[in-house]
Amino acid sequence: TSWDGNGTGILKITSAGETINIPGELVSNLTQNITLNGAGTTLNASGTGPIEFAALTLTAGTLNVDGYNVTHSGIVTLSGGTYSAGSNGIKSFAGTFTLNSGSFNGGNSTLDFNGIVSIVGGTFTATSGTLTASKAWTRGASGTFVHNNGTVEFDGAGVTIDVPLSESFNNLRINSTGTKTIGASDAWTVFGDLTLIDGLLSGSTASIQLKGNLSMGAAADAMNVPITFSGTGTQMLSTAVNNLDGDLTINKLSGSVELTQALVLNASSQDLKIQMGPFALNGNNLTVNGSSGTLIVQSTGTLELDGNETITANTNYPSLQTGSTVLYEGSAGPYTLKTYAYQNLTISGDPSAVFKLPANKTIPGNLTIL
Repeated sequence: TSWDGNGTGILKITSAGETINIPGELVSNLTQNITLNGAGTTLNASGTGPIEFAALTLTAGTLNVDGYNVTHSGIVTLSGGTYSAGSNGIKSFAGTFTLNSGSFNGGNSTLDFNGIVSIVGGTFTATSGTLTASKAWTRGASGTFVHNNGTVEFDGAGVTIDVPLSESFNNLRINSTGTKTIGASDAWTVFGDLTLIDGLLSGSTASIQLKGNLSMGAAADAMNVPITFSGTGTQMLSTAVNNLDGDLTINKLSGSVELTQALVLNASSQDLKIQMGPFALNGNNLTVNGSSGTLIVQSTGTLELDGNETITANTNYPSLQTGSTVLYEGSAGPYTLKTYAYQNLTISGDPSAVFKLPANKTIPGNLTIL
């Protein structure tokens, strides 16, 4: 069966088990509305493209737009069936997108949502490429979001992202002026990189478990979300501006967190806790001196320095708890060790490097010179 796409009303397809080809010249004025409610029926994109139409209501059946650029100018509602974006092409959604049930499969297309996205139920599988969203993004308890190893970029101003307690992303980017707000008490896991290019990411009662790198560009306004670095490999932390305002926790079974430039944590009550694994300054200065802010190295944590860094902290900090380790690993020198109350102290620099004690020291734990 073929259809030429002419008309300005609603095309309703309710027959079961049909295969219908949508020609690429479909309605350039974006006035065609489609309702698909046919179990086992597939609407296939065909011809040269692009595919353009207005509202879509999908209740049963499959819309397959594999390989095509598709523009939806109206509301898209899925209450069953499958939307298959497929490979390649840009799929643009100008209006509200609602998934009540059924499935949305992003394939590896480029997805661009310019209206509100609401995942009430069903399964939303993102693209393995890039998905951008510029309005509010919500997921209900009955809905499922699958990151599909792609990148999600929130690029709208004044956006709220709210999920029922937890959500998992692969790469996550914030890239527009204005505030992107994480729902209260939401717990996100970012398995790839978290990048703040522009704007503000707000969520002081939320949290992010980060497995990849953290980067904040020069145009970034601020981020006050508490972040725990918990990946298994090396994680790089780069902040071009001094506006990382949430608590930071290092909790790694393997690998390290490494600074690429100076880090300033000076927000009120902002803490840096090295709970497990190494936190390496790499010759960069560290400041943790906001009102009531703390710098704590716990029993399985390691603070790594070259030896020439300046560490600025509040009185009685850093707190080196029993079992904690400070490691000096500079390659030149001479370096003068900090006047800290070390628990375990390791010197592991270049063979030609010189390390000096500032005064007599008592080390209750281990002193290791490699």
